[in-house]
Amino acid sequence: MLALPEYDFVLVDCEHGPIHDQDLEAMCRIIRLRGKAPLCRVRDQHPKSVMRALDAGALGVMVPGIEDAETAREVAAACRYAPEGSRGLFAGSAANDWGATATRDYIREANAAILCMVQVESAKAVENAAAIAAAPNVDGIVLGPGDLSQSLGYPGQQEHPEVQAAMARATAAARRAGRWAGTIATPASVGALCAMGMTFFLVGATAVITQALRGSAKDMRAAAG
Repeated sequence: MLALPEYDFVLVDCEHGPIHDQDLEAMCRIIRLRGKAPLCRVRDQHPKSVMRALDAGALGVMVPGIEDAETAREVAAACRYAPEGSRGLFAGSAANDWGATATRDYIREANAAILCMVQVESAKAVENAAAIAAAPNVDGIVLGPGDLSQSLGYPGQQEHPEVQAAMARATAAARRAGRWAGTIATPASVGALCAMGMTFFLVGATAVITQALRGSAKDMRAAAG
């Protein structure tokens, strides 16, 4: 269902969501069949977590909790095969339709297609945002306002001026490094985020679905008298 609306991609959350490897592979296949790009937020920064998500068919990963350029380089390297990176090579995975493309061609195509996103979610990460974004083969940064609000001493206050200022600094740093920045957004917030310089936006599907259902229930009760 999430692959049907006019979004550009569907991101499967394996960090906070209860998604197992078998589920991820099936979801990536369905998302692709709907003509959308399957992406995955991996559970941690371990290269094997990145590899397993990509082998399952994800066309990109979002890696949480990156705080310095060295870690950014390591996770970006895990996204691509040699000579561009250090991703473990198995050309018979779901990502290659179980060996449909010759290994050499698959390596070239995979390296060109994979998207590597790193999450900036702490005060330390904001200060290092320029170096994080500039790490080789990092495509962009994604701001995590929830964890960032905690790190800055305002837990749950994503709209606090200091949280917003930190997000603006990180976005500007990423843009100066020639990378894009993004975050979770709503129709009410996306205009301000665009003005901040962001170009990549995530929609919380569970929140949208829950709000729609609550609104429908309210309307039904009202209509029924």
